[in-house]
Amino acid sequence: MNNGWNFFKFGLIVTGDGERDFAPRLFKDLTSTGKCTFVILRQTGQRNPIGAKKQLAYIKTGKKIPDKDAEIICEARGWLLAEPSRHVIWLDDLESSQRQNAHSKFQRLRKAIDVVLARNPELRERFAVHFFVNMIEAYYFACIDVVNQVLGLSLSALETDCENIEHPKGELKRAMRNLGHGKSFDEKVDGERIVESIALEQVLNRPLHCRALRTLVAWCCEVIGEHRTERFQLSGGLYWDVTAHQLRSPPPVEKIGPLDPG
Repeated sequence: MNNGWNFFKFGLIVTGDGERDFAPRLFKDLTSTGKCTFVILRQTGQRNPIGAKKQLAYIKTGKKIPDKDAEIICEARGWLLAEPSRHVIWLDDLESSQRQNAHSKFQRLRKAIDVVLARNPELRERFAVHFFVNMIEAYYFACIDVVNQVLGLSLSALETDCENIEHPKGELKRAMRNLGHGKSFDEKVDGERIVESIALEQVLNRPLHCRALRTLVAWCCEVIGEHRTERFQLSGGLYWDVTAHQLRSPPPVEKIGPLDPG
């Protein structure tokens, strides 16, 4: 996907507050290559799957996608057109209540992209849909030493996949309450300190974990011309079936599958 450009800009369309505030900094291991940067384009709020009844209503009016979805993609199209080295990621924080609807959520967002950019396949290729599962705070638990240092906790390292934590923000708040000093987890103040210190390489150092995030990082690495190596476990780690087909070079079939049950 690297077309001879030396530097790339990823524009993020995000749904959640944490993603708006901290997603670019989570990717600092990628920006440290000197090949790319990440910027927030827009926060949209959740865009949930469209049910059969509403879909029929759209068909009757002659619309293929909701007006709001079209507006979001049109705005991103203008940003993409400004420079051929720009790429866009629609980044959804997949909440646990919507986890079973991941494929449907993907289809809604991807359809909006494909409909609006139908006449420009080159732009469609520069636009992807990815997810944080479940919310950016899940990935804090992959760097538990940082969380403990910042929050004054003594949590044990997580043995299971952090993408399986039902409500990571709630877990952090509960752990703070258990200290009994009256303080709670502040997603802005504490989150900023944690994100500044965690390393994406550490988050992705377990090949069986973080399929959604690894697939996102692999897409970015394809764009900037980074080969799949043991870094981020891109060469041997698992990928997510919901988003992996957006990769220009799909991983081996045995490496692609659904997330473990949350």
